[in-house]
Amino acid sequence: MKTEDYDPALNDPALHAIRRGWDCVRSASHIEKICLALLLLLAITFLPFGRTSPGAHIGNEPGNAMANQPARLGGGIWKPLAVDSGYLFKDRIATDYFCVYEAGSLVLHGRDPFLVNLISADPLKHPPTRAPWVATYRYLPLTAVLLGVPLNVLPPWSAYVAWIALNFVLLIANFLLCVGRRPKALLVLGVIWLAWFPLSVEWYMGQFSLLMASLMLWSLDALSRGVKLGAWLWAASVALKVYTCAMALPLWLWHWRRTVILTAVILGSTTIGYFALNPQSRDYFQSRGLEGRVLMHEQQPYAGAQGMQAGVNATIWVLQGRSFNQPLAPEDAPTSPLRDPVTWAVGAMLGIFGLAVLWSLKDYRKGFSPVAMGMFWLIWFYAYRDTWEHHMVLLQALVAFWLIFGVLKPWQAIVTWVGAGTPSLWLPFLWAQANNIEPAQTLLGLLYFWQRPAAILFVTVAGLLHMKKRMKAIE
Repeated sequence: MKTEDYDPALNDPALHAIRRGWDCVRSASHIEKICLALLLLLAITFLPFGRTSPGAHIGNEPGNAMANQPARLGGGIWKPLAVDSGYLFKDRIATDYFCVYEAGSLVLHGRDPFLVNLISADPLKHPPTRAPWVATYRYLPLTAVLLGVPLNVLPPWSAYVAWIALNFVLLIANFLLCVGRRPKALLVLGVIWLAWFPLSVEWYMGQFSLLMASLMLWSLDALSRGVKLGAWLWAASVALKVYTCAMALPLWLWHWRRTVILTAVILGSTTIGYFALNPQSRDYFQSRGLEGRVLMHEQQPYAGAQGMQAGVNATIWVLQGRSFNQPLAPEDAPTSPLRDPVTWAVGAMLGIFGLAVLWSLKDYRKGFSPVAMGMFWLIWFYAYRDTWEHHMVLLQALVAFWLIFGVLKPWQAIVTWVGAGTPSLWLPFLWAQANNIEPAQTLLGLLYFWQRPAAILFVTVAGLLHMKKRMKAIE
């Protein structure tokens, strides 16, 4: 596994790279330091601090659930641009965090972590053991043990604050690592890591996509230098969330087979064994977890979906002459997948992208291939139906990874940031939709549903073009 095609700085240990990144920041020009300071202040504004709205204390939660919420924990200044879009629990901060926290509490009490879903459906009838409120739990049983149990060391709100602080430290560490790998891209990496708007949604929800993406970044950084720890960091990311399980194939071809086999055995045995003993939890996971959310079908576009499949669905919706305010009537719904135009369009898209992913494996014959690993990383954005805004932090880490390895040029990274790292066009679309203004509603709706997918598509094409150019140069 060699990286002679890239900067020698890529071969240093990660801690050395972080130190070099810090030295690079300290030795930057005054203008660069001012820009970095402003970017850091912007990143701080993404933190979920700010007073809650008056309506936050009204709901179906148990009696004192809201009373214990610290007054300074809220949506932050960016809340209206994303959190209030209607696809999140507007005034219930940290819902995703507390669902994992509560799952860990249930495990500590010897109970089924999937009971969180009963709590979410009816908190008055099934009050939580520790968390003030929860979202649905749709992760693997092992996630409740590896993540939920350790979080229960602290009380709910203290644990959430500690979690956000840990995330911020991780964000700075990722930035310094990448700067240490490519010092000349200091400001561009500052924009990618510190001005990535979906972080505000990630932290408000209390999600752990940034942790998983960081594990992948550090994993590929280590694998590029032939360090065995990289394969285990990938295994940890899969245990946290299964999004990157597709990378098992390139790792297998790349002779990290023991790690792949052991990861599959551990995850497979714990998951299958647990669901065999708890069939109700298995049924729920199948209907609401990963299995039930793979392929988009024709439906009214909704604000939460911002992945490639959502863009395709919105386009076909408009081509059929429908308004975004118009729900799909039962008599208009396709009677079978073969009559569903969205299924055919998404299938064609996945087929083309699948061929591109397989083609990227050719680069493995040239040694470590950042493009091939990145293409397998991108599978999530194409194959998963409900790609939410906070999932864009996965793209954030990929853009940084490809930038430090020279796959993306700085201007390409900035173009990607414009599409995926800036606030979405939700408010203009909401205004046109609320007032039923045409053709503004249709145009703004298409822009909204394609803002993130356009960035994903741009990154995909840029990576493939780089690989083609590199392979031609080598041959």
